[in-house]
Amino acid sequence: MKQICKISLESVALLCASTLLFSLIFAALYYFMLISTSTFHMANWICGVIAFVIGGVFLGILAQKKALLHAFVIALLLFILCMLLSHCYEFMSILQTLSKCLAYIIGCMIAYAKFKKA
Repeated sequence: MKQICKISLESVALLCASTLLFSLIFAALYYFMLISTSTFHMANWICGVIAFVIGGVFLGILAQKKALLHAFVIALLLFILCMLLSHCYEFMSILQTLSKCLAYIIGCMIAYAKFKKA
């Protein structure tokens, strides 16, 4: 139990670090007017999905068993946390957050299936 908690926290830390890195890069580009507003929002969403996949892959590689269950729990907690921190409950906002959490689960599934068969 202690091992899976450590792996889960490392996965979420990697997810947060990569999300922060992508956000800072695109915020700098937007600040210096190198990209438009719509490009900024689209790039943040795409890189957010990529960051969630990276976090899910990390969990899938290191999890010994029940990786999908742990990924689902973490994705559910991340979804609830994102919805509580976001002050808008529009359909597109919920859909974007849901797609990121689904990317986390899919990344975990693919990594677990690929690396645990070998």
